[in-house]
Amino acid sequence: MRTLAIISITLLGLTTPIRTANAQQPRYKAVWEPVSYKQDLTLYSVYFVTPDIGWASGEGGTIIKTTDGGTTWTPQLGGDPQNAAREIKDLRFVDQHTGFAVQVTGVGDHALLRTTDGENWEATGTVGQHRGDYIFTSSTVGFQSAKNAIFATQDAGRTWKPVMSCQMSVQVDGLTKTAACEMNSFHFPTPDVGYAMGGSPVKGVFIAKTVNGGASWDLSMVLPDQWGREGHLFFTDADHGVMCVEAKFFTTSDGGKTWTGNAGAQCPEKPEVRFADPEVGWTVATGSWNYSADGGRHWSARAMRFPARVYGFSLPRRDRGYAVGDHGMVFRYRVVPVSYAAPNALDAPIVGTFASPLDEEVDQLVSQSQTLTGSDGSGGGGGNATLTSASSGGSSSSSTGTATKSGTTNRSSNTLGKLQALLDAISAHVPQFLAKYRNLNLVFEGARTSAALPGWFETVKQGYAAFKSSADKGGAQTALAQMISAADSLRTETRLAFQKNPATH
Repeated sequence: MRTLAIISITLLGLTTPIRTANAQQPRYKAVWEPVSYKQDLTLYSVYFVTPDIGWASGEGGTIIKTTDGGTTWTPQLGGDPQNAAREIKDLRFVDQHTGFAVQVTGVGDHALLRTTDGENWEATGTVGQHRGDYIFTSSTVGFQSAKNAIFATQDAGRTWKPVMSCQMSVQVDGLTKTAACEMNSFHFPTPDVGYAMGGSPVKGVFIAKTVNGGASWDLSMVLPDQWGREGHLFFTDADHGVMCVEAKFFTTSDGGKTWTGNAGAQCPEKPEVRFADPEVGWTVATGSWNYSADGGRHWSARAMRFPARVYGFSLPRRDRGYAVGDHGMVFRYRVVPVSYAAPNALDAPIVGTFASPLDEEVDQLVSQSQTLTGSDGSGGGGGNATLTSASSGGSSSSSTGTATKSGTTNRSSNTLGKLQALLDAISAHVPQFLAKYRNLNLVFEGARTSAALPGWFETVKQGYAAFKSSADKGGAQTALAQMISAADSLRTETRLAFQKNPATH
């Protein structure tokens, strides 16, 4: 008898089934598809805060926004290729409403623009024309590198003060020299821990680190045989980071003290390194796309024939990305049904998908909790029967007089058993979810989620324990109300963690 063989290979942490001709074919694929702006101007920068909400900026003093994944774009500034205003570059966002951009000037420092509502932009300060990089960690606190120093602002760029001089003694050809350096790339994996990397006229990659939110920085030199200019780094947590210098990937697991080269992987064209979550990261350039699904330890490359030069990309979630460039080009990466077709789309591998049951389990937790007091949580008669059983062992009929002892006990036992099973499952899946899918695109939202998810789940468990141990109906009702409210907040937070709902202030 003929049997069907299914072979699995593991690539970048993903198991891809290879099936025989008679086996079921894959149902999904990935594509890069055009969702371009309908004007002939160059887009230099793009930043998406969710899979669907994002901004792009470029020529003609342009900032455009989409709320539907690029299907439609609305100009917020400029948007007309005939506009004589200077180009806008280097979009940065700290949350789903607060962002920054840099408008080029003819001479002197460049103008720093800010939005605090995602809609309106104003000039709040400046950044250096010859800066290496800049970053903001809140709506007012930021850092820039320029003139061989790191500068900090507390007032959204109106004023800047030096917090580190970028120079140190190094050994070159057997001689001790004082080398000045300039940082090319910043990244804060936590609100307190931040990194910067750069180079100098002498060989060696310089790493600056802060553990107090940027108030002070420690400088060291690593990789003495590499040139650190025009490199980029990204940290997936306080200790683990990835760096691209001289078209090569390096990783660290000890907070930047030592770095190891990645065999067989290159990052040409000096691309930025970005991770959507602790596992999935990209670099995107005009002719190449590198991707990792194991935190940067291994990388695969795909030659990409975008129709225009790529100047920037954004990776809001592991299964959604965007690249921008000349002629209003915006290409969107996403996972679609295998039958999906779009004009000018480029085939691509599926780099990463969500495979956590947490979202569904939390929905079930809310539903099961509400059945204890009625489907709407309002304390209906059937719920009173359950409350009596849960709190007093079902020794009497409910206060409504409509439920028997045995019927009440059975319903309560079944519901409580399901709740306990869900609590056990969620207890295991919350840390797993945060380890794999924590939002690194918006670092501080990811940090908030890391505290909020366990916090709300702990409140649910406390309410459940109080409900089970309550000695009277009133105590049971109070505990149950607490549990249902916390479960609903946990559901809201979970949907935010999956980026299904946009965050609000």
